[in-house]
Amino acid sequence: MIVYGLLEAKQLGIESQTVKNHIHNILEKLQLHKRLEAVQYARERNLLKE
Repeated sequence: MIVYGLLEAKQLGIESQTVKNHIHNILEKLQLHKRLEAVQYARERNLLKE
């Protein structure tokens, strides 16, 4: 969801604020500050489908 941004919110039928809240919570739990850091974190751990 982070990779594709808020476009996913429309596809999932949820509010963009809900997506922002989830992203904020993910970053906080991983002790990261930016979405790009979360993407790098996921790539390093082979968590992304290419």
